Amino acid sequence: MANSTPETTLSQLWQALSHAPDEKPNIAKLKTLLHPKSTVYGSQVKGQQPVFSAMLGTEFIEAVNKPSSTGFYECEIARTVQEYDRFAHVYSIVETRSNKAQVAADFVGVNSIQLYRATDKWQILSIYYHIADPKLPLSLGAGQSGKCID
Repeated sequence: MANSTPETTLSQLWQALSHAPDEKPNIAKLKTLLHPKSTVYGSQVKGQQPVFSAMLGTEFIEAVNKPSSTGFYECEIARTVQEYDRFAHVYSIVETRSNKAQVAADFVGVNSIQLYRATDKWQILSIYYHIADPKLPLSLGAGQSGKCID
């Protein structure tokens, strides 16, 4: 995968997770994007209490490997990449919608993603996502709600 970059890897991640109603994510693609020893962390606030989760990438893939009655469309609206040699960190803001055409996002995810470049491609080592609190300001930089990066 000579054209693999942190940016293309992230774009492929959001595309692989997105799916229409009664379908599931692109599991084969997720398996190539996530390093075999990857970890997925998540946090959100439920009932004014913070909730944190952690799972291996393989457990995450197993958890999403089922059809959903609603759609799940990821739209990355802001991204900052820091890269050095075989290491990259990406700060990514993603809007999620259950209907691709809807204007308002169902929720916004703030993501910290670490990647490792193996001999021929970048793979995701860890994802830490946080569901944004709509009451707290969120800087999009040059990003714009509803305007996907790619």
